[in-house]
Amino acid sequence: MVKFGQGVAVNVLQKSGLELRTLREEVEKQIGTGSDQKVIGNMPYTPRVKKVLALALQEAKALHHTYVGTEHILLGLLREPDGIAAKALQHFNVNIEKTRGEILKQLDPNYQPIEKPGSAGPMDIKNLADVPSFITKDGSEIRELLAHRNSTIRNQSLAEARLPVGASTQEHYHPRAEEIYYITHGTGRIRIGTETRDVKPGDAIAIPPGKKHKLWNTGQEPLRLLCCCAPAYEHTDTVITET
Repeated sequence: MVKFGQGVAVNVLQKSGLELRTLREEVEKQIGTGSDQKVIGNMPYTPRVKKVLALALQEAKALHHTYVGTEHILLGLLREPDGIAAKALQHFNVNIEKTRGEILKQLDPNYQPIEKPGSAGPMDIKNLADVPSFITKDGSEIRELLAHRNSTIRNQSLAEARLPVGASTQEHYHPRAEEIYYITHGTGRIRIGTETRDVKPGDAIAIPPGKKHKLWNTGQEPLRLLCCCAPAYEHTDTVITET
C-alpha cells in the first residue's frame, strides 16, 4: 500500500502528517530483511495476511461499498493489532476510529461523524423545505431527508418523492435494499411483481429487495410519498428493467 503511493488510504495517512518513507522504515525495522534465497512460484499468504484481507472485506461491506480498496485494507490492518503493520501504525499514533472517520470524509464530503452516547451535540433534524431535490435513477424527484450522506443515520434513508400529474417511474428493483412507500398526497397506482393496486394517502407499501416495481400518478395533483430504504438508497443499487 505504501509502495503504491496513492489512493484513499495514502491520502488519509499523509493528511495525518505521517511520512510514507518513515512508515516503511519502521516496518522494515520491525521485520528485518530476509535471506537471498529465491522463491519459485507464488509466495503464500500468511494466516495474518488472510485475516487482514477478510477484515478489509468486512469493512467494505459495513460501509456498503462494492469493492475492496486501500482504505479498507488500512482499516483491516488497524483491526489486527498484533500485526507488524498495525504496530508500526500504532507507533505513529494512528487510531482506527479517527482513521475510519477520515476515510469516510475522503469518500463523502458531506459525511458527519456519529456522536457517541452521552457526548454533547445538537439533535439531527432536517426540514423538508430546506432539503435540495435530485432525480433518482428511476426518474422520480427526491428530497433526501436523512441518510449517511447528510446525517448521523447509517443503515437506512428517508426521502420524499414527488411524481407530477400523469407521470410514472421507470420499472426497477433494488438488489439489496428493501423499501417502504408511504403515500401523503394525491392518488396513484403501483405494480409490484405482477400485482397492481390503487394507492391513496395513508397507504404504506412494502417492497422487498429484488421485487420489480413501478408507480403511476393517476390523480389531478402531484403524487407525494415518503420512501424509506434499508440500507440507504444508492444509484448503484437500482436496476432499471424498462426503457
